[in-house]
Amino acid sequence: MTTQVSADATPAIHTPLLRRLPAFPPWGAALIGALLVAVVIAVSNDAFLTPRNLSNIFAQTAVLVILATGQTFVMITAGIDLSVAAVGALSATLLGVLTVANDLPWSLSLLICLLVGAVIGALHGVLVGRVLLPAFIVTLGGLLVWRGAALQLTGGINTTGLPDPIRWLGRGLIAGVPVPAVIAVLVAAISAIVIVKTKFGVGLRAIGGSEGAAARAGVPVLRYRITAYIICSMLACLGGIMLAGRLDSAGGNLAQGFELQVIAAAAIGGVSLFGGTGSPVGAFFGAILIGLIQNGMNLGGVSPFIQQIVSGAILVLAVGVDQFRKYLARRIS
Repeated sequence: MTTQVSADATPAIHTPLLRRLPAFPPWGAALIGALLVAVVIAVSNDAFLTPRNLSNIFAQTAVLVILATGQTFVMITAGIDLSVAAVGALSATLLGVLTVANDLPWSLSLLICLLVGAVIGALHGVLVGRVLLPAFIVTLGGLLVWRGAALQLTGGINTTGLPDPIRWLGRGLIAGVPVPAVIAVLVAAISAIVIVKTKFGVGLRAIGGSEGAAARAGVPVLRYRITAYIICSMLACLGGIMLAGRLDSAGGNLAQGFELQVIAAAAIGGVSLFGGTGSPVGAFFGAILIGLIQNGMNLGGVSPFIQQIVSGAILVLAVGVDQFRKYLARRIS
C-alpha cells in the first residue's frame, strides 16, 4: 500500500537554506569588503594608519562619495549618468572663469555653477523621460559635450588661484576632520533619508521596479525622473568644485575617468544597475571600498597602469555582484 504525502506536509528540513539566512542589507558586502581591505593594508603597510594618510583617504574619497550618491538617484530609476565627471569638470572650470578671470564673488559664482548643473540635469531628464532616448546614449553624449565645453572655456588651460573659500571646501578642516569628508557624510545621510523615508524616494524605486506599474499607481514618473537627473548633476557640480578647491586647479581635464568609478561604487554598494533597489548608504561604502583599494595601491607603489587594470576589474566585479544579488533574491523569494 502506497502512502500519499501532501505537499503541505513536506518536512521543514527541505526548506532551502537561503530562506533561513538572516536579512543581509544590500550594502553589507561593501562594508565587509572595506573592513577587510583596511585590515590587510594596515597589516602590510605601517603608513596606512597614520593621521595624515587617513585624512588623505577621507578627503580623496569624499568627491567619489558625493558623485556616487548623485548617481544613486538615477540608477534607482533604472537609468544611468555617464556624464557626472564631465559635469563636475565644467562646473569647476566655469567657477574658475567667473571668480579668477571675471572677479565675480565666489558665492554668486558657486550659485551660478549649481544652477548650470540643474539645467544640465533637467535636459538629460527630459531627453530620457520625455523624448525617450536611451539614458546611456544621452549621458555618453553629455560626457563629450560638457567636457568639450569645459576645455573650450579656457582653451584647455587650467585656472589656478581659486578663492580661499573654494579651496577651504576642498582642503579645509573642521575640528581636525577634512571638510570634504564632512560634506560627503552630510550629503550621503540626507540623500539616504530622502530615498528611504520620503514619497519621492519610494516613487523612484517604483519607477525602477516597473515604470508602467508606477504610473498606474499615480507616481509622476516624468517629474520624478527629471528631478533625479537634476540632483545627480547638481551633486556632480558640488563634487567637481570641491575637487578643484583641493587641487587649486580647475580645467576640462578634471576628474577624467571618475564616471566609471562612480558607477562601480554605487553598484558594489548594492545599487542595482537595473533599477528598483539601493540607497546612498551603499554608494557611500562602495566609494570607501574603492578609495581604500586605491590608497593601498598608492602606498604599495603600484604602477598607474596596473591601477587602471584594477579599476576595470572592479567595474566588472560590480556588475557580477549585482547579478549575483538578483540571483539570490530570486532563490529566496
